[in-house]
Amino acid sequence: MKATVEEYLDLSVVDITKKEQVELRYNEAIEAELVQVARNGYPYEIAGFLLGKKSEDADLVSEVYPVENVAKEQERKFEIHGLDYLKVEAYALENKLDVIGIYHSHPDYPAIPSKHDLEFAQSVFAYAIVSVDGNGDTLINSWKKSNKKFIQQSILIRS
Repeated sequence: MKATVEEYLDLSVVDITKKEQVELRYNEAIEAELVQVARNGYPYEIAGFLLGKKSEDADLVSEVYPVENVAKEQERKFEIHGLDYLKVEAYALENKLDVIGIYHSHPDYPAIPSKHDLEFAQSVFAYAIVSVDGNGDTLINSWKKSNKKFIQQSILIRS
């Protein structure tokens, strides 16, 4: 079942008047990995975690940690199993990393959070969304939950 455009362009979900102060930063290899996993998962949503180090002005991603999407309607939703949260937390602790956020894809829809994304979002995480279409074209936006809506987070790609 395909989502309607209204589900992904809902201004009750995003606040376009504000911008997150903390930047999401990663290198070109992380960008390429996010793009490739979204393309490989198409036409289904893929999901995983962003790991690295948090600082006052930036979330510095050094690794992605893919997990299985266990949602029933994977064409339009993602869900992460509770055990995967525990596994990534243990992995991060063992490797002295922070869990910075979650990434997932939106096949054939913009990289804008949906009501479903908002329903399960935590304000401590960045949410990188990879929009991917049938031609393999992609766009990545990052968001943070603030005051019951998402606000956009700038992305800086380092070489």
